[in-house]
Amino acid sequence: MLSAFCCQQPISTTIACAVCLIFAFSIPMAKLKEKYRFFALLGALGLLPGFVLAGIIGPMVGEVSYDIQWGILIPPLDDAWAKVSPFAIGWPSMEMFIQGMPLALITYVILLAIWLPVTRLSAKDWRLARTNTSTSTRPAHTSRWPSVMR
Repeated sequence: MLSAFCCQQPISTTIACAVCLIFAFSIPMAKLKEKYRFFALLGALGLLPGFVLAGIIGPMVGEVSYDIQWGILIPPLDDAWAKVSPFAIGWPSMEMFIQGMPLALITYVILLAIWLPVTRLSAKDWRLARTNTSTSTRPAHTSRWPSVMR
């Protein structure tokens, strides 16, 4: 499946992957991000610059064509309701619910193990427990964007 997609659009796919990898892992790009605000903002967009560049270059080299039409699209909700709603296609058997119980229990235990320490420990508790690192709870230090905007 993936190789068929890459063979249909080799230039666009290569450009998208290259730009995404450069922005994510390149040491020279990391230095540019530290030095120039433009590159820091561009790098903060994640994979978007690579996909936008591939979307621009793809039609130029003839790999991609867009059929953009104006109008109002009314989604086919009645068709979706008929295909996926348990009220239309019927409820699963009790056996399926019983087979899904172990997965639901494991998910609950894992999420509880993640959420419980986060909600139970305050920033003060963290500072007392971790004396080797400095923790900051100021909003400017907990978000990526304010640090990029400096």
